[in-house]
Amino acid sequence: MANIPNNINPKIIALIFLSSLLLATPIDLVASSSSSSALQPNSKKLGDLLQSQCLTVPAPEFVNLIQSTIDVVREVMGTVSQFGSVFGDFRLSNAISDCLDLLDFSTDELSWAASATQNPKSKHNSTGDLASDLQTWLSAALANQDTCIDGFEGTSSIVKGIVTSSLGEITSLVRNLLIKVRPAQNPKSGSSGAKGSGNGTGSGGRGGGHGGRKLRGQGNQFPSW
Repeated sequence: MANIPNNINPKIIALIFLSSLLLATPIDLVASSSSSSALQPNSKKLGDLLQSQCLTVPAPEFVNLIQSTIDVVREVMGTVSQFGSVFGDFRLSNAISDCLDLLDFSTDELSWAASATQNPKSKHNSTGDLASDLQTWLSAALANQDTCIDGFEGTSSIVKGIVTSSLGEITSLVRNLLIKVRPAQNPKSGSSGAKGSGNGTGSGGRGGGHGGRKLRGQGNQFPSW
């Protein structure tokens, strides 16, 4: 190390040292910012890869189809609700009320599917296995229509016919969504559509469910009517 001449003012040495630090700092900040920016595209690529492994169509298209299906479910709910007090039939009123609950479950399950598709790494109501979760939620939404129709056995055939026709469109749309989900690579044992809507913690036993609703008082099974 070279000897520093004694006649150099220590203040000058300190000034040179501080100047070198100030010059280096912007470079470090730029490098840090560049590294952070580089992580964002990588994260997006990871999400795109995950979705491509689970879906046969682009994720935005799949989400749009889900939203269209939710809109149809809500329209059907409006149609079904109109029959609640028309005939003055207690059993029919109960069947309609239970059917509306089931359709409400379907909108939740479809919403979870849309949310998980848009944010595949999110843990909200999911296990982290996107393909398996999508199949569970959509299968549950599909089973809800059959359970709803079963509830109208022994009631007005006119109302049952109208409800069945309305639910048929939902069934077709949900099936169309299911065929766009690739088979799960590691299917979870015990995951089924009916289970998704029939317990107290929401679809597939996950949180964010429907506590306090009518069908939840039936235990872990749907009512037999």
